[in-house]
Amino acid sequence: MREIDLGRWVYVRIWQGELPNLRYPEGRAIETVVDAPSGPMTQPWCAAVDTKIIREPLARYALLGACFRPDPRTSLRIRIVESAGDGVRFTNSLSRGHDDIHAGLRPVMVDDVLQGVLSSLELPKFGGGEIRFDCAANGRNSTAPMTVRTVARAVLLLLTLRDEPVPEEQLRTILTAWS
Repeated sequence: MREIDLGRWVYVRIWQGELPNLRYPEGRAIETVVDAPSGPMTQPWCAAVDTKIIREPLARYALLGACFRPDPRTSLRIRIVESAGDGVRFTNSLSRGHDDIHAGLRPVMVDDVLQGVLSSLELPKFGGGEIRFDCAANGRNSTAPMTVRTVARAVLLLLTLRDEPVPEEQLRTILTAWS
């Protein structure tokens, strides 16, 4: 995990090759399948993004993580696992002290993750296999649909980069698109 300074009022932590330990009681999984060109992604990889963006008077927070498991014999399956209830309280979140943050992906946010993934410019870089979102944290008051969509797009960017340096301006553009 490392923190990236994206400028005033944009706080970001990323994980490349791993996920934060934010498991939650799993509810149903939403799945969609898309055509998969033979993309350059041939190795499994995980990534996560934890962000808090302040645009007075609002502060928006979300954490999402996903893993890609390649399978060149298949289409690309996108699986988003909602939480069956609140997971543990996430006391180390970027939004600590501003909101009550718990591990989990509320059912109402699953469609926002899917919209973010399907609108990502990175999606064609994946070949066959599965992208599974089952790592998340959200705030009672600060997690909004557009924030979830932009963080989902940022996670896909990190998955395609693997352990390469993160283009900070591109990450900033993705994450601040909602403001």
